[in-house]
Amino acid sequence: ADSKGGTVKRGVVTSIAFALAGGVLMILEAIFQPKHLAYAWHAAATFGLTLTLGGFLVGAVLVNAGAKWSATLRHVHSAVGGALPVACLAFIPILHVSDEIALDVACLVVAVAFEETFRAAQLRDKKRAGVGAVGLVIVSILMTLFFFDVTLAPARPWVSDMFGLYVLVGSFGAGVGATALVGALAASTFQVTQGQSSAWGRIELVATCLWGYCAFSLYMLIWVADMPREVSFFVPRTAYAWGWMSTVLVFGRFVVPFMLLVPRAPKQHWWHVGAMGALMVVVHALDCEMMVGPSSASSPSWLDFGCFFVVGGVLSLVAMLRFRRHAPLPAAREVEVALAYEGS
Repeated sequence: ADSKGGTVKRGVVTSIAFALAGGVLMILEAIFQPKHLAYAWHAAATFGLTLTLGGFLVGAVLVNAGAKWSATLRHVHSAVGGALPVACLAFIPILHVSDEIALDVACLVVAVAFEETFRAAQLRDKKRAGVGAVGLVIVSILMTLFFFDVTLAPARPWVSDMFGLYVLVGSFGAGVGATALVGALAASTFQVTQGQSSAWGRIELVATCLWGYCAFSLYMLIWVADMPREVSFFVPRTAYAWGWMSTVLVFGRFVVPFMLLVPRAPKQHWWHVGAMGALMVVVHALDCEMMVGPSSASSPSWLDFGCFFVVGGVLSLVAMLRFRRHAPLPAAREVEVALAYEGS
């Protein structure tokens, strides 16, 4: 308990520091580059929503897969998902870009309702699989519609049937990475064996491959058709000032983690899995910037980090407070089963 409290206190201080630093950068951007601020906040809000949504998706997938080995990490991804209500509030200033505001608000409300219901089911250790299964399907469908309407708004009239799935898969990967990162930063608090570390590394590898498949499909279908109205999304993202960021995205989100997660031996070390998780979270933030930024600005700005620092700092603070007070800690029998897991 003391170790847990100390970890949370250090995290709270760090989160507040990030939020304050981000606030300073946002003020500077509002003064010197006011046109950048709106799209930067849109990208940061997308990052916050997808990251916290990923916490819920990870929990629902693990429960329905019967992954008892992950019990000691359950409270981590639950805490990440617990910041979802606050992440939804970040969209209040930008919902005007939506064509169906009532529908999009309903999507967010339903997602929060399922996340909180799932959390309550885990706390009581009752009907977790049922709530997770239903929530996984309904929330995935509704949030895909939300991504089509709000996240894609700056790129209109461009559309793609793959875009919603692309964002959803990226959200899952961000949730997986955030859980690994927090677990690595607080390694003295969480009990993680080599078998559990290897299993979580395999989940990171799956998330990486899923994102790579969706990204390739999204690009390939448009490249093959070669229609002017369809390539308008990729032209600004692969040329000029944004081009180098696309290269970083491809290597940082697929090539590098794939090569480092395929070997078995490194995945047995939690620090390695945590480092890959940190990379997944950081590059997911870049991915969110690339979804919105090139459609609204001709070049990126380092001041855009301010919005990400504010959103990330506030959501981290909320997640840690919920982790300390409302996290679904595993029962003793679940811990024994989890620690006995050896993997393959």
